[in-house]
Amino acid sequence: MEEKKIHCVNHPGRNARRRCYQCLSSICPACQRRASGHIFCSFRCQALYWLSEKSVLIKRRYLRVSLRLRRVNRVLEKVTGSGIFRLVYLGVLLLILVQTAALLHTTREIGDLMRSPPVYSSPVLPSPPGEAPAGSLAAAPLPPTPAKKTAKILLPTNDLTRGDPLSRKVAITFDGGGQGNAAVRILDALKARGLKATFFLTGEFIKRYPAIVRRIASEGHEVGNHTYNHPHLTTYASNYRQDTLPGVTRKFLIAELEKNEVIYEKITGRKMEHLWRAPYGEQNAAIRRWAWEAGYRHVSWTYDSKTHQSLDGLDWVTDKSSALYLSSKQIVHKILSFDQGTNSGLGGGILLFHLGSERKTDPFYPRIGELLDQLKDRGYKVGSIGSMIGAVGGG
Repeated sequence: MEEKKIHCVNHPGRNARRRCYQCLSSICPACQRRASGHIFCSFRCQALYWLSEKSVLIKRRYLRVSLRLRRVNRVLEKVTGSGIFRLVYLGVLLLILVQTAALLHTTREIGDLMRSPPVYSSPVLPSPPGEAPAGSLAAAPLPPTPAKKTAKILLPTNDLTRGDPLSRKVAITFDGGGQGNAAVRILDALKARGLKATFFLTGEFIKRYPAIVRRIASEGHEVGNHTYNHPHLTTYASNYRQDTLPGVTRKFLIAELEKNEVIYEKITGRKMEHLWRAPYGEQNAAIRRWAWEAGYRHVSWTYDSKTHQSLDGLDWVTDKSSALYLSSKQIVHKILSFDQGTNSGLGGGILLFHLGSERKTDPFYPRIGELLDQLKDRGYKVGSIGSMIGAVGGG
């Protein structure tokens, strides 16, 4: 009998010979994360393993200390006939409880971070020599750089996460899903400073706010595709995995993108750029490939793996008890502090904000002008995705 092949959970077309040490999912070599002498399928599984090991270690230490203190307490009671040492014993127990509470707090923070929109990277898809794939952004000529620095060559990929890090250009993007209460304030701030941005709009947003959409187009901003109905595409919301949901097929995805283009052109008389951003940040290699082959290039936001900081403004977080919640002032600081500790700073960064806010107090959008001014003061040139990497999209 022919041996049954096991396929990778993230790449259905690849054979998998190893399993994640934590969740036992089958994974191919490209998905393997090696840490602590084991193989994991994701940072989540790696973090859960680390937390479980730390929890066991603390329990062992607690039992050892407890046994030793009991022995010492019995000896001292025989010698002194008093219970003074019991106070010391209780103090040590209290210290252990504080350490345990700190570990639980760290666990909750990691859980909240796993609920935030993930950041992705992807391999470069092949294209004819000297020619960018249809609807993609071509690479921009690199500016002169100091002799000691090596410029990063920009290649067209099906997931754009950052431009040239050695440049002083920054792309600012806004997602328009359902709410648009921040749009006018944002557009006014951009217009007052003569800046252009990239807007990823859904069909629901376009139908609900046609006047705002026409203004975005007439003022020369770049408009990308955020799908028509803003559907979930993967299982990330339920299990933190980027597995394609049942019913999400190539035909389904392309229909979402094309239907959105039709309604945008009907309202504005213009075509969308062939750029798209997945709803909720939910996508994987297969989903990006479907869109790529149809002429659409996915645009994420910038994440620095060394500093573990991202340019997601987190203006969508409304729960003040969440570890991800930031005040509007803290959001400005979060973006500006991204350039600390790295040679490239914010160069080539892609910022993510939203055209709507459900915050009842302290929304971020009134501070958008403040952020733009401080970026300019630091020598950064803020613009759209196309202007950052010097390319033309689909329309």
